Amino acid sequence: MSFDIVVLTSAQPDREALVLALAAGAAHRVARTGTGTLEVIADDGRPLVAVSPPERSTRGEAVRLLGPVPALGDGVLWWTEMRTCTADDLAATTARAIAGHLVEIMGGHIWSSGSWNPWSHHADGSDVTPTGTPAGTAAEAKSPAVDRLTHDAAVIVQDRAVVGVSRWLQDSVRAAFETDPPRQVGLVTPADTRITLPLHDLLTVGAVRWLLPFGDLFYDGLTGAVVDWAADRPHDPRLSKPDSWRTVRGPDGTPVTASAFTAESAGPPGALATPVRQSPPGGLRLSLQATTAAEATDHCLLGASTELAWRCLTGDTPASWGTAEPAGTPWSRQDLTRALRARLPLPTWAVLVGSGTPAATATVRVATLGTHLIEELTLHIDLPADGQPPSGDTLRELAGNLSPLGLRTLVVAMGVRSGHLTAPPRRRPATVPLAVAVGSADRGRFPSGAVPGRDGAATGSTAGAHGGPVLVLPGRHADWAEVERFLRAARRSAGGTA
Repeated sequence: MSFDIVVLTSAQPDREALVLALAAGAAHRVARTGTGTLEVIADDGRPLVAVSPPERSTRGEAVRLLGPVPALGDGVLWWTEMRTCTADDLAATTARAIAGHLVEIMGGHIWSSGSWNPWSHHADGSDVTPTGTPAGTAAEAKSPAVDRLTHDAAVIVQDRAVVGVSRWLQDSVRAAFETDPPRQVGLVTPADTRITLPLHDLLTVGAVRWLLPFGDLFYDGLTGAVVDWAADRPHDPRLSKPDSWRTVRGPDGTPVTASAFTAESAGPPGALATPVRQSPPGGLRLSLQATTAAEATDHCLLGASTELAWRCLTGDTPASWGTAEPAGTPWSRQDLTRALRARLPLPTWAVLVGSGTPAATATVRVATLGTHLIEELTLHIDLPADGQPPSGDTLRELAGNLSPLGLRTLVVAMGVRSGHLTAPPRRRPATVPLAVAVGSADRGRFPSGAVPGRDGAATGSTAGAHGGPVLVLPGRHADWAEVERFLRAARRSAGGTA
């Protein structure tokens, strides 16, 4: 299968350095795509290697995504990524030659992924094609990240320990959705791969499905459902989102769950049913979701709620951001606003990372609604082993400070940490809600501000000054279903924008 190479350098490779490095493939033609990617083309017209434009990164981002890397320069790194477009030896040889030549010119470090083939089931590694295995090639997909195609799906194979939201993945999702009919993207990884939290958030909205091997089948990394390929099934126009995977069901008709999904969980079921003031082994993960709305004036700067929440819960601000991972651009609300507003009115997205303790990462989605900019923040913070959740007073202060920024809804929850800002393909213990809030504009709909518990009794209390937000601090027996009902009512009062 195809594989990836990342060249890390302390200085940005300029055009001359890239041209000289590409000269390692001098027997082939080089073409530039519409996204700025350079493609090395074989004599027969096949794309062999795609080279992305160098991106600014940091050593912290390189370690987070690639693992241990040597220190280079003053901490700022330049990340040049290459991906083979075919599985043949010529593509691999060309990619390694280009990477090696670039390091000879610039100095630096070369990282490469594995080249695992998820469709090789024999001990000798020979390629087996079970019924319904995706066919097609990356060339047909018009994207270097796509390994195989079906009528309904584009399949990306990533043999990495940690997979994030790379530009390759973004381009593949965009290209898949622009085909007729639209294709769903399947991300196939080895069983021990983890994904970054920004990618996990992307998976939850259904844009990409994460699949891992389970015998001759696969299972969904988010749900554990065992699936097989249904590539030969004709497209069903009744489906709003074409799906190339068929859920495997048992004799009683219920979906089969992979045993790998339920093994080695981050903790026993109900691990956080006890008071969360005591940290479990491995520490806690704090998650926040906040939606704000602001008038879309020329002077409106994005990122205010992000900066405020980050500082309140970590004592610092984001270190860097980007529209993909690695996110290496130094944090600046002005730069964030300029980049994201240039993409509107289409919904747009960015990822942010911290550099200190506690470790933190976030995503920000921005969309327009009438005359407003809707900003949706999802922030994850991995607390140290002895770290404690924020106090009720801290959460009251956070909600109160978000209110003038146009707060619509706020949810703060606590869960068990499962690796450094990553998620495994395993079932995890349920999270516990710490705080739920709605903005002052919707306060009148919730005179009590309480979220009922399982027994129907109020388990929270209203907080906030007159005219401020309604903040609820659920008890430890709070029911997530009731929290969702609370938020749905807020969304209806806000015209469905929360």
